[in-house]
Amino acid sequence: MAQPEALPHFVAGKALRCHVCEHDRFHHRQALLTKRGPAFFDIEWLWRPAQVYACERCGFLHWFKPLRR
Repeated sequence: MAQPEALPHFVAGKALRCHVCEHDRFHHRQALLTKRGPAFFDIEWLWRPAQVYACERCGFLHWFKPLRR
């Protein structure tokens, strides 16, 4: 199965650029970090998926946790 095309993405209204190679195209996925004991450690946000952007050029992963609502 072919991987979807890498595209430019925006985070908080700004164009995302790779912190390593400064490339501007990414593959986007969502990832669930954990579900083990989040209420005890006050990390309920881990129940919602984080946004993950993989740089097309160097593969560096940019992780963004979900915003609290």
